[in-house]
Amino acid sequence: MTMQGDGPWAVAVMWAVVAVTLVFVVLRIYTRAVVVASYGIDDHVYNLAFVSSPSSLRGVMLEAVTLVAATSGSPFLPITNHILPI
Repeated sequence: MTMQGDGPWAVAVMWAVVAVTLVFVVLRIYTRAVVVASYGIDDHVYNLAFVSSPSSLRGVMLEAVTLVAATSGSPFLPITNHILPI
């Protein structure tokens, strides 16, 4: 089933935010490992926190639910102008 309404916008915005965040995390890893040459335990803790934080897990779950709702037209998560005014 194709996406209708604001579904494509919601999915695109969510994946764009994920992509931007991932770019910044990769740039931080590159800077610490190559430029500064000081990749330590604090960087491992930072990356672990990024991957396993409740907010990022909730974000991934919300993205999955929104993608399913946008493609299947689920009545449980309607993506309309009332919920997501873009």
